[in-house]
Amino acid sequence: MENNKELFSQIDNFLKNFSGKRIIISGHINTDFDCLGSILSFYKILKEFYKKDTYVFLERNVYDYVFQKVTERASINVITEDSNIDFNSFDLLVTLDTSDWKRVPEFLRDYTKNLPKLVIDHHGDNERFGDLNIIIPGAAATGVIVYNFAKFIDYNIDKVFAELIYITILGDTGRFAYSNTTKEVFDIVSELCETGIDCSEIYRVLFSNESPIKYKLLSYVLDNMELLLDGKLCLFKLPQSIVEKYNASKSDTEGFVDYTLKLRGVKIGVMAYIYEDKNEVKYSLRAVKGINLRDIVKVFGGGGHPQAAGCRINGAFEETWEKLLKEIKKYV
Repeated sequence: MENNKELFSQIDNFLKNFSGKRIIISGHINTDFDCLGSILSFYKILKEFYKKDTYVFLERNVYDYVFQKVTERASINVITEDSNIDFNSFDLLVTLDTSDWKRVPEFLRDYTKNLPKLVIDHHGDNERFGDLNIIIPGAAATGVIVYNFAKFIDYNIDKVFAELIYITILGDTGRFAYSNTTKEVFDIVSELCETGIDCSEIYRVLFSNESPIKYKLLSYVLDNMELLLDGKLCLFKLPQSIVEKYNASKSDTEGFVDYTLKLRGVKIGVMAYIYEDKNEVKYSLRAVKGINLRDIVKVFGGGGHPQAAGCRINGAFEETWEKLLKEIKKYV
């Protein structure tokens, strides 16, 4: 935290000097646990420490059973596209864990494009689209930045806040499995545990609340995995029509790509989510340590982390996969 005191001071001054009335907080599309925990914990700081009239926005399609349980435990009300609120009434947009403007939910972009913006993130490829951009690539999760900022301003870190930060860390370290699981991470988790959080209960809420539909869809995925490049690459294709056939949604596919790296010898795993109606493929990639996926996906305007990244490519699967595979071959 010592090295980031100047950055934290900038956030503090920015918020103290903010003269508007209403703030809206958002993360990125296809919200994950780091994103969710970050926006909810920063909401608490804005409401309780800075006394700001603040709202959290989540897209309706990602606000599923698990996310609802998390927000209920934190006693935080969330607004979506359907909420009865004037979206033109906001004076500041705060985004967390969001690397570029295109990853802000489209609905919200339409209302906030002319607002001042505070951007807080840990993605090294962040496009710095805000009026104030606080980017700390060395942080294991955006929630780690929020936590250290809370300590910097002497915010009262209670059990609820600690749970939210713990959720961010669980998410972006892959439950302490990824290479960003550092000593700092365990030091922070130790401090969080001192507030009395129930780690096993949090785990149950996040990872033991899956729907039967998700597991039926997972069975399809496991049956259709392909091993390529002498077993160093694992791919599975998931057309949107198959997801709909199982009465599932895009959010039900969360975590599927991680199964690719469970296979012996696999260096890179890929999920190809095929949007047939848009003629577009969303690729989610995972890799073992030593491979930087950002170098692969940046060719297609994508981003993320060295071992977890993604991109969208316009076109049918065959032509888009040929392009992506050409880049992957440079690394395996």
